[in-house]
Amino acid sequence: MTTGLFQCVRRHFVLATVVLWPAVSFADHANCEIVIEDINAATTYSIAHTFIFEKGGFSQRKKFRLPGTDFSCTLAFHDLDSGTMLSCEHDGNPLGEPYFQSDRTGIEDDNGKNHLTFKVGETRVSIKSMCR
Repeated sequence: MTTGLFQCVRRHFVLATVVLWPAVSFADHANCEIVIEDINAATTYSIAHTFIFEKGGFSQRKKFRLPGTDFSCTLAFHDLDSGTMLSCEHDGNPLGEPYFQSDRTGIEDDNGKNHLTFKVGETRVSIKSMCR
C-alpha cells in the first residue's frame, strides 16, 4: 500500500515538474538585443546582453554609448512583469539634459520591445531593444 502511494506521488511530482519546467526555466534570464541606427551616417550597431533574473533584486542596467555622439544610454531590466525600458541622456550637461525615455514593457507574456527615436542638433538616432 505504501509503495503504491509513493509511486503515485512520485509520478505526479515528475509530471508537474515536466509541465512546469518551461515556465521556471524561462523566468531565470532575459536575452536582449539592442539595435542602434545612426540615421545621419546610415549605420547600424548591435549589442547583445543577458540579464539574470534575481527575485527581489534591484533593477539591472546595461549602459552603452551612442557611437559618434555625446549621449549615454541605458537598457533597464526591472523584472518579468514590468520588463524593460530604454533611456538616453547628454553627457555634456551636469543635469543630464536633454533626457529621453521609452515606455516600459513587460516580457513575461510577450517579447519586451522598446523603441526610442530622437533628434537633437545634428544627432538623429533610432534605438530598438527586444528581450526574450
